[in-house]
Amino acid sequence: MQENMSRCPLSEDKIKLIEAMHTEWITDKKTYVEQAAWRSDSKLGVDLDDEEVTGYAAKGVFKEDYLEYCKLLNATPHPAVLPSLQAPSSFPDFPPPEPEYEEGEEPEPNDDQYDMKEVTAVQVKGWSIDEGSLSALTLALKADASITSLSLSDAGLSQSQVLSLADDLVGTGLQSLTVEWNNSPVPEEQDDDISDCYAALLDGKKGLPFQTLCLRGNKITDKGASAIANALGSTPSAVSFLNLYNNNISDTGACAIAVALRVNSVLGTLSLANNFVTSDSAIAFSKSLTRYELSVADMADRKKAEEELAEAIKAAEEAAKKAKKAKKKGGGDPPAIPGDLPPVDVQPDGTGIGYGNKTLSCLNLSANKIDDVGVQAMADAFLQYMDEVGQTLDTVLLQRNPAISEEVAALFRGEAFENINVEF
Repeated sequence: MQENMSRCPLSEDKIKLIEAMHTEWITDKKTYVEQAAWRSDSKLGVDLDDEEVTGYAAKGVFKEDYLEYCKLLNATPHPAVLPSLQAPSSFPDFPPPEPEYEEGEEPEPNDDQYDMKEVTAVQVKGWSIDEGSLSALTLALKADASITSLSLSDAGLSQSQVLSLADDLVGTGLQSLTVEWNNSPVPEEQDDDISDCYAALLDGKKGLPFQTLCLRGNKITDKGASAIANALGSTPSAVSFLNLYNNNISDTGACAIAVALRVNSVLGTLSLANNFVTSDSAIAFSKSLTRYELSVADMADRKKAEEELAEAIKAAEEAAKKAKKAKKKGGGDPPAIPGDLPPVDVQPDGTGIGYGNKTLSCLNLSANKIDDVGVQAMADAFLQYMDEVGQTLDTVLLQRNPAISEEVAALFRGEAFENINVEF
């Protein structure tokens, strides 16, 4: 009987009841997913330096530690992190009625209320998340190296929350971080371009562990992309897979990222699909993957990048040792150690000729505004330096760029490109 009820659509009376009791809900395939039973608009500050918080001896079991940190921070456990066991199956996201308590008695969450099954990935999708719950989550992640994936999708993160993540995820066992479709900033930020905050997740000086970073659909502008380029071009992070699909990036931001590849020896996969990239960016990537000129100022920046890389290699070697120990306890693989930068031929006048990036294997520029000019330049550059570029680059995606003609696309179908798969 209960199973049959779960397949029935909600009655009008039930919908009106939900609307009357709660105002924050979304519709997904005609199923109402109630959100406001768990409030995300708390203005109370979170004191992470409280003695009870810092003194808690974590068990190393994510859900148990998360629940305990929620208690210590006076935060309600997030329903996407700790699903309730008390919800009726006919409407799994709708909470049961609030229990009645005696005067002066305060409810306290306990593990009998929640699904405490062990997990290796944490996902919050379509729910906002408050400061307290997010802090409890990151504290619990640090204690359990077996959690290797965190996804915050359509979670309405504020600028301060993104920046906090960049600090608080240091020391976790994460291999993959997804912060996507975060296009609903808090009201005081709606008139500001805050997309440069995402660059903090690529700050190599912080020692963040994850190798995969997905930033899809966050309305990242050229300002944000330029900040990301600065991060990619300085002390390298562990990120080898970066997804910037469906943002608001044009040539200014994309070209900055292309230039950053000249001094990045970690990134292996980059997606700029479904942005506003033209042939100018395609040409910039072609140069960064083959040959490019360096001014005197560029040579000075290059020297600084080499010094930062040397420090990053030492730090990565130390992190790899720790990660190997953590792996024995269920953690992920250790991060890759950055390689040396490609050489530069120094010219008599102090300028230089740089050799192409040697780590990028996949470049996705599909669904943009690239035309024959950019594709022709890419084909010419690759053909001239095929012995080098073909050693690492194996995939270039150019689908859904309607201005590319069949005649120019055919340039990539000869035997010379047998080692590089170029899709149109």
